Amino acid sequence: MDEIYHVLVVDDDSVLTSSIEHMLKTRGFCVTIANSGREALTLLKGGLDPDIILLDVVMPSMDGYDTFSAIQRIKPFPVIFISGNDDSTSELKGLTMGAVDYVTKPFIIDILVARINIHINLAKQTGLISESVVRGQDGEPTARTISIGETDTLSVALDHEKLDDMKERLSESEYRIGKRIALGYTNKEIANELNYSYGYVKKVAYRIFDKLDVKKRTELRNFFTK
Repeated sequence: MDEIYHVLVVDDDSVLTSSIEHMLKTRGFCVTIANSGREALTLLKGGLDPDIILLDVVMPSMDGYDTFSAIQRIKPFPVIFISGNDDSTSELKGLTMGAVDYVTKPFIIDILVARINIHINLAKQTGLISESVVRGQDGEPTARTISIGETDTLSVALDHEKLDDMKERLSESEYRIGKRIALGYTNKEIANELNYSYGYVKKVAYRIFDKLDVKKRTELRNFFTK
């Protein structure tokens, strides 16, 4: 796999999620685990931007169907339902709601991986997420507008006074990565643009969060943007 794809796994079964996490990581994926629908929503609202979501159907408090609807209000992420319910009614409901696939447990991991790759590639080809980036004379991004779906748009612009302050507080690599995080870039996008490894970007991001005492990617915007 040339790119490192990020998978969010949402399931209340900690044994199963640990197993899925291990199997996906050994195949080159980046994996985030959420043990409830509400935890998944908190992560996504906080700036987590997975390429695809594996979502269990039967969960306490908030089931997979309700979680799916709430997720789609944040962003039209491709979602694969994973469920022990193998009846056609459950599968039909999930697909009718807009999930890209429905996989029953137990599943063969290599087949699941194949489905993940297929649906990520399809999502990229459909162009559900488009963007425009404004760059300065040095080629560095200064503003970014992200169109999500047909109507929702997020526009972010850097603040020059705040940038000068950040240059004093951060190292050069921290500064370059930090302002991209503030503009809404994912770690994967940053790695691709700056020719850094994904692991290095992730490590530097944690260092920035520690220096600026923030816990969420969205909180970082206050240090860089207008």
